[in-house]
Amino acid sequence: MAMALTRFCLALGLCTLSVLGTEFVDDECSGNDGSCSLELHQLRAQKEVLETVEAVEKVNKTAKTTGACTAADAAIMAKFGGGNADGTFPKILSVCGKGAYSFWSGFKEGSMSSCIMSQTKLSSSCASCYAASGKYSYDNCKLPCLFGSWCSGGCLSCSQRNKAAVDQCAGVESPKVDQC
Repeated sequence: MAMALTRFCLALGLCTLSVLGTEFVDDECSGNDGSCSLELHQLRAQKEVLETVEAVEKVNKTAKTTGACTAADAAIMAKFGGGNADGTFPKILSVCGKGAYSFWSGFKEGSMSSCIMSQTKLSSSCASCYAASGKYSYDNCKLPCLFGSWCSGGCLSCSQRNKAAVDQCAGVESPKVDQC
């Protein structure tokens, strides 16, 4: 149903672009000499829409693997992106992971999962893969991650040992974290 709705919306966009195709400015057609016809503008607009449809379908096919994350989850993670800056997916995971840790009670996967869901709107099944990653880091990477920056080389080299398991659980490749 979601795929059909996506295709309908993109087809509607294609029709709209066909009608409004003259609004697009193109470096090759920007002259006032009339060398570009309305049809050429429309064809270029249609090509852009078709490329968008293909990209969405590729994400949907990739996200429909045996993993816990849906196509919608993959789109959400892509929206936040990789890196280490505030607002990126890796930074959100870091903040949620730190919030799920207590000196007195240890690491709470459920707390991290809830935080991820509230901050990103990921599904529960998808968020649980990243909460399990937080638990791995807590169990195996305490020293480099708690006493250094979460995106330091030492913390990342330790926690990245679990990346394949996280990506397998999720069914999609996680946004890349950059060392700080």
